[in-house]
Amino acid sequence: MPDQRHASTLPQLLERAARDTTHGIAFIGGPFLSYGELRECACRIAQGLRERGTAPGDRVLIAASDPEIFFRAFWGCVLTGAVPCPIAPQADPSRWRAQLEQLRTLLGDPLVIVSKTAHGELPEAGLRSVTVEELSHAAAGPDQLHVPAPDDLALLMLTSGSTGSSKAVRLTHTNLLAAQAGKSGALDLGPDDTSLNWISVDHIAAIEAHLLPMFNGAAQVMTVPATVLADPVEFLRLLTAHRVRVTFTPNFLFGQINQALAGRPPSRQEVDLSQVRHIISGGEATVTATVRAFLDTLAPYGLRGDVIVPAFGMTETCAGSVFNRDFATRDRETEFPRWAARCVACGFASPTTTARCWPPPTGPERPSRGRCSCTARWSRAATSAMSGPPRRRSPPTAGSAPETWATSTPTAG
Repeated sequence: MPDQRHASTLPQLLERAARDTTHGIAFIGGPFLSYGELRECACRIAQGLRERGTAPGDRVLIAASDPEIFFRAFWGCVLTGAVPCPIAPQADPSRWRAQLEQLRTLLGDPLVIVSKTAHGELPEAGLRSVTVEELSHAAAGPDQLHVPAPDDLALLMLTSGSTGSSKAVRLTHTNLLAAQAGKSGALDLGPDDTSLNWISVDHIAAIEAHLLPMFNGAAQVMTVPATVLADPVEFLRLLTAHRVRVTFTPNFLFGQINQALAGRPPSRQEVDLSQVRHIISGGEATVTATVRAFLDTLAPYGLRGDVIVPAFGMTETCAGSVFNRDFATRDRETEFPRWAARCVACGFASPTTTARCWPPPTGPERPSRGRCSCTARWSRAATSAMSGPPRRRSPPTAGSAPETWATSTPTAG
């Protein structure tokens, strides 16, 4: 079992992953960065942050779409004890300014980290800013790094703001690492399971896709969404070229790939999917007919019929927390995977999450309980305190086992 699995904080995870100089991150269109090199970069950025007065517990917005820039800054914050909060820069300057002004109030004057090329596009919102390149010029020794406790706040993830202003989901070191342990066990992952992520870095799925291979002692491949969205078949080429065994995609990509392959199927030399173990399907409903067409079309390229794993998760559960490993044998003839129709009643739950479905949830609540589940959201009404204890739902009807339904509590923004 990889040593990383015994880490209790993110700095420990990075330190132990860095001992293996052969594994790391292949950035498509960029460099390969071993986990050791990633840690060295993060140490310099951490020192640069300290030189600018950043202290443990300070909130830091990372406004970067490039995964290489983002994860350098992310780990620099973690090693400083600062709390990173990913944010996707807005294309509309007025909306971008308004969002930053709202986050200034929400997070208490956070520092903003951007790339050198994007710094000139950062609107004036009364926030301090610094580039990753400036921070990287510092030099630091490992003995200067912050040592967090497992239950310290490690990450803030912004909500969509669809019901009002954005709030921030609070995730601790324990939340994040318990989630990786649960996913690793549910999917039976190990050091040979190279992963691919193309989801935007401001989404919890991208954080999961980065931490999970580190937890398992495996390599990972990162690219930006445009790489796949511009040419869906490129997804298959990346799986082939990097011998990827685990990846994630929403259902819509299956449909786009089906359409693309109908017009121009690739050669067997171009695509070989025989090594793929799991394609996790989440973020939206998995449509069985679409998946069945995807599997049938790609079977001649070595893709096994059991690789699709429908999953359910939320930011509050550190992304995927329920996995349907029986989809290929049980649900291929249904319109949707049966676990989806029953919310989280079916499928394979992560060992660190309790998930049942009584009664079918309505409204904003979702059932989740476990070390990987957050307990609150950071709101304008409580920028430095928990937003209250989890709410509890009534016990099940007589004859079924009692269960606690713990949910993160939305607060007025």
